[in-house]
Amino acid sequence: MNRLFVDSIDGTLMRVAKSDQTRFEYVVWFPYTRGAMKVVREGTLLAVRNFSSDGSADHYSIIRITSAIPQHYALGTAALDGYPGFVVEAASNAAQDWAQETPTEDTTKIVCGAVPGMFEIIVPGPPAAGGGGATVARESNLPMTGERARVLDVEWTERIVNHDLQDLRDQVITLGTLANSDVRVAALWESMIRTHFGVFAYTNAGKSNLLSTLASKMLGTDSDVKLVIYDLVGEYGALLVDMLHGREDACVVYLSLQAMPKSVLQYWKSESEADLEAASREIVDTTILPKALKGRQHGFVGPVMDIIRDGKMKLMEPHEGLDELVSAVVARESEGKWGAEFDRLIDHINRINTVSGLTADNIKRHMQDLRSHEFRGVSTNFARNLHKVLLAELAGALQFVEDTAGISGRFKTSMTQIVSSLNAAGRQSLYVIQDGSDAHIRGMSHDLGRMLLDARRSAGRISPPVSFIYDEADQFISSGDASQNAAMARSKETAEQLARRGRKYGLGIGIATQRIVYLDTNVLGQPHTYMVSKLPRASDRAKMQEAFGLSDETLAEALRFDVGQWLLISHSATGIDGLPIPVQVPDANERIARFLDGFGA
Repeated sequence: MNRLFVDSIDGTLMRVAKSDQTRFEYVVWFPYTRGAMKVVREGTLLAVRNFSSDGSADHYSIIRITSAIPQHYALGTAALDGYPGFVVEAASNAAQDWAQETPTEDTTKIVCGAVPGMFEIIVPGPPAAGGGGATVARESNLPMTGERARVLDVEWTERIVNHDLQDLRDQVITLGTLANSDVRVAALWESMIRTHFGVFAYTNAGKSNLLSTLASKMLGTDSDVKLVIYDLVGEYGALLVDMLHGREDACVVYLSLQAMPKSVLQYWKSESEADLEAASREIVDTTILPKALKGRQHGFVGPVMDIIRDGKMKLMEPHEGLDELVSAVVARESEGKWGAEFDRLIDHINRINTVSGLTADNIKRHMQDLRSHEFRGVSTNFARNLHKVLLAELAGALQFVEDTAGISGRFKTSMTQIVSSLNAAGRQSLYVIQDGSDAHIRGMSHDLGRMLLDARRSAGRISPPVSFIYDEADQFISSGDASQNAAMARSKETAEQLARRGRKYGLGIGIATQRIVYLDTNVLGQPHTYMVSKLPRASDRAKMQEAFGLSDETLAEALRFDVGQWLLISHSATGIDGLPIPVQVPDANERIARFLDGFGA
């Protein structure tokens, strides 16, 4: 018979009150013992008999502790405004009681706040502590005030937290453990991707660390999951070094020559071991590492050498052909424009735009055609602007071709190649997108998201699942007026399209930010799964409440978290829809340190 409850730790349900945000709020008292203080913690699940109990079965409502504070009768809950000598003496007496393993007098209590857990355990027959024949069901009635509040055993806590997920082993990942316990917390990884997820916390709460852990767990499955991470800060090359090193279809993509160390370009041209080591050391020296890994910095050189040598650091080719380049510029600049002179210019461009090879000679020939006498007198603003922009784009393409001459194709990639990889079944993909220009990454997020969505929509494709992860998401999906920032407007537009329509085609977004108040509400409200940690700013907490309907008590609970602890709420990916679950997530730094140890670093 499986044990339902933890022995010798029983409390009493003292109060049931209505709540606008969590339906009901509960107060539970436990006798104080030092042992009980180790068990009765935030996140602990309690079982209290409810009004559905009768002679045929006991029904135990599940409630979750949100706060647990020891209190002493000598101090009470009043302000410390009495005579100082008396107050200090009372506090000293309280300290003596805390020091006892089990106080000899009933002077202390552990006072707990709790909220509904939405489930109940039904135990057939007369009241019993055993779990034989017990089943889990949706809660059918209110718990009884004055009834015993029992701490659920680990196995039954796991059954509640992971309800309906136990038989879906291939479809779930273990995110971590219930905070302050060994109970595993599982989630449906594909639901997290398809219905979007969010990570919200202030600086130093471990947001990047959590994203690294989530990525490693998803890539640790046997599925063909695909991840694209837009990395504005340039930190995920280190935080995912083990994933980049261990997977064939995984790479860091630089969007421009200016964004990458010159030593890498030198190696790409020479492919000599001396240049490879120099490039690796420069990459490592300029990569942002968490404090916990700074002492291991030299250990990254070996893995990074392998990553570069294997062609897992690539340069994005801005265009795959001259005709594609010109057509893209014309389409972008001519939308909604009109005028006879403008139309004549486009006709001419279309006539000369027949050569596909992106070579220096072809580009120069095209530029010469555009500078022909026929257009020296271009006068209308529309036509003049197109003429100017196209020449500038061609000049940039010419510079790129000349600068990258002699570089092997295995060190380059293109939008078409990335889209093909993200659509390929039977293999995993990881792309970390970096650049020195935020505008370039925003533009990439627009182009790639739109291209993949269009490709899947036209083909009716719904898999493999792809997650576009926007770190520092407020820089892509701002709540402000983006009309003055073309790159921001485009990245925001595509993120909204993916958030609203992507799930139908297996495309999801992950948004992570420390400044929720700056996120566009239309996108912020889309994730079905979100993980929340410390949000000290009231404005950010208010935005979270507006978007997700979280209670003050729930967000206050997150303020008390240690690094690595997160409040997990999901309406599709966890065993209990909508119930906040405090989770201790594994430290990504420890995973990376183990990888470096195994590498001999």
